[in-house]
Parts: sequence; structure tokens; C-alpha cells
Amino acid sequence: MSRPKPENAFTFSDKILDFTSLIIIAVNIIFTAYHYSGLPEIIPTHFDLKGNPDGYNNKITVWLLPVISLVMYIGLVYLNKIPHHFNYLVKISSENAQVQYKLAQSLVRQLNLIICLTFLIINYYSIESANNNVSGDFALMLIYLPITLFFVLVRYLYVSSKKR
Repeated sequence: MSRPKPENAFTFSDKILDFTSLIIIAVNIIFTAYHYSGLPEIIPTHFDLKGNPDGYNNKITVWLLPVISLVMYIGLVYLNKIPHHFNYLVKISSENAQVQYKLAQSLVRQLNLIICLTFLIINYYSIESANNNVSGDFALMLIYLPITLFFVLVRYLYVSSKKR
């Protein structure tokens, strides 16, 4: 069965989410470039829940998260162009297709933003830890992730099931 094609009209909030994700990626790249030359050859790349380094690698690995973030952003932006191929909790019909597509596209944009922000936080913490400038608890910095993901997903599931 063929689903209706999406209308692909961007709302203001869509543009804000995409733009904010791009800004976060740019900040991650600029922050990494600014600090790269001053990093020691071996930097912390993995941390326990208390924020203590328990894994180390060459400083070039500090570029992994900004690059992965950018590639994921591009992939998720492309994915958002084909919401009629997503899996949905409700049966997609011509009556509910555009609403369901918009909800799913918004979810992908929000997840994209959360991923970009998470990668920025991890990269920031890794660079600051390599420079012995760490303050605060790493676990507290990332506690927002499961909480934010939970609320974003629950909201999507709730709204999506109401807009059958």
C-alpha cells in the first residue's frame, strides 16, 4: 500500500531546531579547533560515572564527535525528507498522513538537537579534562540526556496516538 507523499512545508520551529543543531555543531568544531594545538598527545576519551578518565587515546580522536555529529545531522535532515517511509504507531491514511508526518519529523529534529548537544558536552568535557580544567560532575552534565529523551519520546507517543 502506498502512503501519501509529504507536503514538506517547514514551520518556524522546524527551522529553529535545524538552525540550533547547526550552531551547536559549529560551536563543537570551533571549540575543538581552538583547543586542538594545546592538547597533549594522549587525551582522556572515556569517563566513569564520576567523571574520572578511564580510557585514553591520541588527541586526533577529539575530532570524532564533531565529525560524527555533522554526518548524523546531514543523515537525519535527509531522513526527514522521506517521512512516508517511517514506521508509525497508527495506520497512515490520507486523513492523518500530514499530521503524523509533521509529528515524526519534529521528533527527528528534536532527537538531532539532543544528539548534537550531547556530543558537544562530551567533547567539551574531554578537552577540558585533557587540559586539567574539569569542574563539576560528569554524570550531572549528562543527566539531562535520559530525562530529555524520555520526555521527548513520551510527548511524541502521546500526541501521535491522539492524532489518529
